Amino acid sequence: MQVVSLEYESGPTHDFTAKELSPMKATDSRARSTTTSILLLMLIVTYLAVPVRAQVDSGSDGSDGVFHPTTNIVVDMTDHPDGIYQYSSVVIPSGVTVSFTRNAQNTPVVWLVQTTCTIEGTVAVRGMKIGEVTPGISGAPGGPGGFGGGSGVEDDETGTFGAGLGPGGGTVINGNSGNLGGSGSFGTKGNEDPSRTSQFPAGDVYGTRYLVPLIGGSGGGGGSGKTGGIYNGGGGGGGALLIASDQEIVLNGSIDASGGGALTTSSTHYGGGGGSGGGVRLISTRVRGTGAISTQGGTAYYYWGGGRYGSTAGHGRIRIDALEDAYTGSLTGASARGFQPVVLLPAGQNITLTIESVAGTVMPQNPTGIPTDPDVVISAHQAQPVTIVVRCHNVPLGSEVVLDIKPSSGEVVRAVSLNSVGTEVSSTATFQVNMPRGTGTIQAKVVSGIADLYVSTPSSDWTSSLAQTGWLATGERFASVEIMSVLGGGQSVAYISASGKRYTLRN
Repeated sequence: MQVVSLEYESGPTHDFTAKELSPMKATDSRARSTTTSILLLMLIVTYLAVPVRAQVDSGSDGSDGVFHPTTNIVVDMTDHPDGIYQYSSVVIPSGVTVSFTRNAQNTPVVWLVQTTCTIEGTVAVRGMKIGEVTPGISGAPGGPGGFGGGSGVEDDETGTFGAGLGPGGGTVINGNSGNLGGSGSFGTKGNEDPSRTSQFPAGDVYGTRYLVPLIGGSGGGGGSGKTGGIYNGGGGGGGALLIASDQEIVLNGSIDASGGGALTTSSTHYGGGGGSGGGVRLISTRVRGTGAISTQGGTAYYYWGGGRYGSTAGHGRIRIDALEDAYTGSLTGASARGFQPVVLLPAGQNITLTIESVAGTVMPQNPTGIPTDPDVVISAHQAQPVTIVVRCHNVPLGSEVVLDIKPSSGEVVRAVSLNSVGTEVSSTATFQVNMPRGTGTIQAKVVSGIADLYVSTPSSDWTSSLAQTGWLATGERFASVEIMSVLGGGQSVAYISASGKRYTLRN
C-alpha cells in the first residue's frame, strides 16, 4: 500500500494539495493465486512473537544428508543458489573450521537440520580483511550474505574512492583527501575516530532484533592513502548464518560472523573503514552450550605524526529462538532471545505501487508529505471526477488495485480498477474519483496471491521451493502476505500461513 496525504479545503475558491510518501517495496513471492492475498506496502521492520507448539520443525527434507567434516573445509555455495542446505544431522568436531565460498546471488547460509546440530569447532562467515584476498586498494569482500568494502585511492590528492556497500556501509566524501574511510554499521553504529576528526561518518544502523529478514553486515568506506600506499580499501561486512534444527543445537565451539578490518601500514596514513559484524540466528526446540558467537565489527587504523589512531565498526545482530534456551556462552553483538516461528520469509520480487498523478499533476519523486508545505497544489475548480493514476511494478496484469480516499471527516471514498495498461514489469491502473473536500489521505493497495504454491492442496504436492514460499517452525509454508501502512503510524505486515494463521510484523 502507498499512502498520499491530502490537504484540501471546502468551497469553490480553495485548493487541495497532495503529498506522496516514498514508493514501497514488498518482500513477497510473485502473486497470482486467487485463493490467497497480498497487500503490498512499505518496508518490513520488526516481528511480534506468537504462540508456538512443542517442537520446532526446521522444514529440512534431509536431501543434503549428514554433514560431518573431519578436517577444515571450505563449502562452495555455487551448487546451492538459494543458500539453503537441508541436512539430516550436523556435527562440526573440535579443531575443524567450516567456511564458505559465496554463490552468485551472495545469499546467506541457511542450515535446516532434521535432528541435531552440534558445533564443537568453528563455523565462519566473517567478512574479509583488506589484504587478505585482495591487494588492498579494492574493498574486501563480505561474508556470504554480507556486503563488501569500498575502494580506496592510492594518492590522497587524486582519485575517487567508494562508500562501503550495504544499507549501513561506511561513508566517504570524494574531494576530501586525508581521511579514514567511514565505519560500517549494522546492529550498532560504527565508531568514529575518537581522537581526531579525520574519519568519514559511519553508516546507519539497520535491520531488526528478530533478524527477519536475514541479512549480513555492511562494508567500510574506502580511504585516501599516501602515494604508494596500498592498504586503503574498506573491510568487508560479516556474513549471515541461520541454523534451524528440529531437536537441538549444541554450541560449545564458535560461530564467527565478525566484520573485516582495514589493515594499514605507517606509509598508508589513511586507510579504509572496518566492515560491520554480520547476522547469526539459531532456531531450535532446544539451544544449549558454552561456546561463542561473534558479530564484532572490524577495526581500522591510520597513522599520523608518529601515532596510530583508529576506530571499530558496528557490531552485527544475534538472535536465539528456542523453546528451551539453555545457552550460556558468550554473545558479541546486538543480541536478542525469545521465540518467534518465522524461519524463512517468501522470496522478494521488488513489487512496488506508486500513486503517479492526481488530476494530471505528477507527484514529486521526493515529496515531503508535510500538509503545511504542500508538494502539489490542485485547483479547487478542477472538474469532477478527478483522474488518479497508480503505477505498478512487477504486479501481474489484470490485478485489482484499490484506492481509498479518506477525508478527516466523512465516509471513505473507495474506487477499484485493474492495472490493464503496460506490462507486468511496469503497468498502470486509472481511476475516476469524485474527490471530497477537507484534509485526509489517499491510499492505494493491490491484492494478489503467491504463485504456484502447490498442485492440489496446501498439505501435498508443493511445487515451490522453501525460498519461494517461506517456512514456519510450526511446519507450514506461507500462503499469503498482507502489508499495510498507517500515515504517521509506521507500517505493519502480516504473513498468513496455509492454514490461515497470521504472523504480524510491526515497527
